[in-house]
Amino acid sequence: MSDLKLRSLLEKYYNGETSREEDELLLKLLEREDLPKEFYPDRAQFDYFEVSKKEELPRKWEIDLEQNLFNAVKAGKRPVHWFLKAAAVLVILFGITILVYQYQNKEMVWNEITSSDQQKEVILPDGSKILLNENSVIRFPEHFEKHQREVFIVGEAFFDVAHKDDWPFMVHAQNTITEVLGTTFNIRSYAKENNIEVVVLSGKVAFSSLKSDLQEKVFLNPGNSANFDKLKNSISKFEKSDPNSIAWKTNRLVFQDDLLDNVIKILENHFHINIEVINKELLNCHFRGTFENEDIKHILEVMAFTMNVSYKQKNGNTFELTGNGCSENKN
Repeated sequence: MSDLKLRSLLEKYYNGETSREEDELLLKLLEREDLPKEFYPDRAQFDYFEVSKKEELPRKWEIDLEQNLFNAVKAGKRPVHWFLKAAAVLVILFGITILVYQYQNKEMVWNEITSSDQQKEVILPDGSKILLNENSVIRFPEHFEKHQREVFIVGEAFFDVAHKDDWPFMVHAQNTITEVLGTTFNIRSYAKENNIEVVVLSGKVAFSSLKSDLQEKVFLNPGNSANFDKLKNSISKFEKSDPNSIAWKTNRLVFQDDLLDNVIKILENHFHINIEVINKELLNCHFRGTFENEDIKHILEVMAFTMNVSYKQKNGNTFELTGNGCSENKN
């Protein structure tokens, strides 16, 4: 099978359109020794999703079995003989699942760490350090094998990757791959957001998409950033990254003559609050300031003083901003 057909079959798999027979064919194709290196991330992605399926199957069978027994008892039937047959089938199917799991993943053990309402630091097997932002998940193998370091994330994380020559480090974030050897960078990839963002602080990063029509890699140097637009299926590179892209980690906010509309979005995201602007003309005002480890009230007080506006806290999570418009003035 040509590489083009393999890519087409992978795209079909990512969209959830393959049959079980096609899944088995993919496994054989991705496990072959002469597989081109460009498909290594696809093999890891395939293994990841297949492991998830295998882990869910035994519990699903168990739930179905419990429900059938419940229905039989409710109907006044004696389910003993049926139960024995079903239990025997369950044991056989579970055994097959374990064998397939071990064959596909070579007994690879996966770790999954979730951060809910607070940040978490994670140390990977190679010594790389990860800081997970709130509401994020990272999944990685207990041991890296075959000189492949690959992890999967949902949410946001800051990576400080241990440098290892000829041992690339790959981060899978939905339909994107970020490849490095040793560097520091930030990835934001929340399921509900339309963009996946990568910001590089040191080293060099290659950013690409798993989508079949986006094979080119975007190379990022320190200070660069890139966005993958899920809706447009396109990657954009920026020579200068937003200084607030890692404010969640540094607690440092920098506004350089920014429009108030943008400032408010950043503050809402950073402090998990809502800011209501009564006079929409205020959104055309400009604001500058640098804040380090400051709370929202202090920032709003500075804003009120320098922009001749006022604010009040409506409730614990919502603030109201009022004042005259300044569409032509910059403060």
